[in-house]
Amino acid sequence: MSNIFGLSEFDTWINDETREELKKFESGYYGLSFWDWREYTAPFGEVKNSQFNIVYTERERGKVMELVRKYRNGELTPKEFFTAIYEHVTYVCIWV
Repeated sequence: MSNIFGLSEFDTWINDETREELKKFESGYYGLSFWDWREYTAPFGEVKNSQFNIVYTERERGKVMELVRKYRNGELTPKEFFTAIYEHVTYVCIWV
């Protein structure tokens, strides 16, 4: 990178690195989008920018989905939801 302040180049670099990291996940992992609550199954293949936000294991899937259900039903505040969900996450996607 020739100019750290060249945001479009920086954005591309961060997003490309996130996609490379996501390619490492094999079966038994899931991705979740905080925008539409859609769940994705690994291997993730070609991922679009901001397609999903977190990755978690099959073992944690039930806990994650239960937290999503509680949040969507108004049983958890945003702070409670995000504090709890990150205890079950394997990877956090960084998108710019």
